[in-house]
Amino acid sequence: MIRPKVEQTIAGFPELALNTRRLKLAALDRNAELVSLARERMEANGMRVYVADTFNHRVQIFSGDGAFAAALEGGLFAPRGLAVDRRGRVWVADTGNSAVKIFPGEGGEPLVVGRRGDGKGEFDSPVGIAVGRKGRVYVADVGNRRIVVLDPEGKYLSHFAVDGWRGGAYNEPYIDIDSRGDLYVTDPPGNRVLRYSAEGRPLGVWKPISGGAPLLLFPMGIAVQKDGDAVYVVDCRNHRIRAASKKDFR
Repeated sequence: MIRPKVEQTIAGFPELALNTRRLKLAALDRNAELVSLARERMEANGMRVYVADTFNHRVQIFSGDGAFAAALEGGLFAPRGLAVDRRGRVWVADTGNSAVKIFPGEGGEPLVVGRRGDGKGEFDSPVGIAVGRKGRVYVADVGNRRIVVLDPEGKYLSHFAVDGWRGGAYNEPYIDIDSRGDLYVTDPPGNRVLRYSAEGRPLGVWKPISGGAPLLLFPMGIAVQKDGDAVYVVDCRNHRIRAASKKDFR
């Protein structure tokens, strides 16, 4: 079991990628052309790196050695979070269009899920997205202050409220899921990370404090070691990556 005690300091506003098989961390300066490195995924034909190229309104796909492989556009507008399911489909939080788009691999037209609104199956500026157990997909529906749960085909199943989320610029919370199906959700304005069960039951909060001051400032990207103990969080305004234990959530 890993007992993380390490911090890594980096420049800019980074996002985070974690290859859980190698515990490989990567960070990307938000001033760079590729503004949101979401995560790495291992596929049968080798590693692919999926990059939400937010302000070019596309997702770029690279091989494990950094060679360009493909680009997904499909009418995306300022996409943020993305996830790849077991079938190789790419789920993208189409933030500017307040929708989720499902791309069939590295090409083809996407299936559009949802529209702007606050009803069932609707979104307001979604950001983080993650695939959980049984292929269910969890979407950080930030403007509606909730997490929306979709089935593997994009059909609305349920939602649950997230305590503390606020709307506004730069509030970009992300999600990751461990092997038990528990969700780890960043709360940037609250300077904390929240833990929920797959059904939305609160399981704990990690908000490190020293001398009455928060040690975590505006956390955004997050990656969880699936079968281990480590939780890695992008501590944006301190320009570093912090590592926590799952036992730190109380």
